[in-house]
Amino acid sequence: MKLLDRTRRVHAPVGFAVVDLETTGIYPTRDRIVEVAIVHMSIDGSVTETFCTLVDPRRDIGATRIHGLTATSVLGAPTFAEAAPAVWERLIGRVFVAHNARFDLSFLDAELARCGMNLPPPPVMCTMQLSSSYLAGLPARTLSACCDAAGIDLVDHHSALDDALAAAQLLDRYRSSHREIPPSWRGALQAAANTEWAPVARQATFQPLTRSDQVARRSIERAPLADLVHRLPRGSGGDTEHYLGVLDRVLEDRVVTSDEVTELADVALCYRRDFLTTMAA
Repeated sequence: MKLLDRTRRVHAPVGFAVVDLETTGIYPTRDRIVEVAIVHMSIDGSVTETFCTLVDPRRDIGATRIHGLTATSVLGAPTFAEAAPAVWERLIGRVFVAHNARFDLSFLDAELARCGMNLPPPPVMCTMQLSSSYLAGLPARTLSACCDAAGIDLVDHHSALDDALAAAQLLDRYRSSHREIPPSWRGALQAAANTEWAPVARQATFQPLTRSDQVARRSIERAPLADLVHRLPRGSGGDTEHYLGVLDRVLEDRVVTSDEVTELADVALCYRRDFLTTMAA
């Protein structure tokens, strides 16, 4: 990634960058980011911008059961190298905020390093660590537990944007506990404004791709193979309709898993058995 020679400072505090990442695993040295979200908050707690994109990790997608993403979900998504300038620009001059900030910061640091970009150590605030001071009687310090205690709706847990927005609401809840912004927060904001960042060359062609974008794209670009199902002749038997219904669902995402192959085979065998029984009667 090409860096410009000059450095950039903001000088006047501008606010917070609340970050959430979804990753293929827990090890920054070998796992990769598959979704990144950044929510900008002003000093008074207002959300001023949201940014989110899926990321193609160029490897297996990891724990789908946690983040809900599959290989098809990141089809056509930018690589992290392509998204890096947009991510970098949204961190400049802001306090880095995340729930379990050490995790998110270590992943961003590793991904940016692969792009030849050295993340300057920004002031960090962790909504998980702060929860002990602001939320009484917590059974755990997970994002969901903190949101429950704070009365915050966590809409789609482990979706990067929804988690980042929830963490932003937590930070605002903490802020509302004070008549004025605490001196330690104000110091972090000023330190963030004074941190030197090397500006990066923008990539004009970069387009983020979100989960909702993918859903809309699939509704328009229906898989050609799936359309074949609707052109197949229908019989009068319910088993035929059942099989074609399964086939339609399997082909829709253009990916046929081993479990789906097994399901199709089971339905086909049942259909064949019932057909042979009918013919023998």
